[in-house]
Amino acid sequence: TPYTDVDVASERDSVKLSCNYSSGDTLQWYRQYPKSPPHLLVMEHMPEKTPGFTLNHDKIAKRMDLEISSAEVTDSALYYCA
Repeated sequence: TPYTDVDVASERDSVKLSCNYSSGDTLQWYRQYPKSPPHLLVMEHMPEKTPGFTLNHDKIAKRMDLEISSAEVTDSALYYCA
């Protein structure tokens, strides 16, 4: 259940997207550009980290945050957690 909406961010801003969940312990974040299918961006146990993206998992609160450390124009997209 995403609960953070970011409509506008400036370049080089830090942006945090949050997702609440009710079950499971492995979540993924997907990014979708217009007219394209969703693309797996990052998941908690992914051996290769995606540069510029950080996951913070609060298992007690059942929340997974995705932080974009320095937003770029190419980060403009829809983001999904699953």
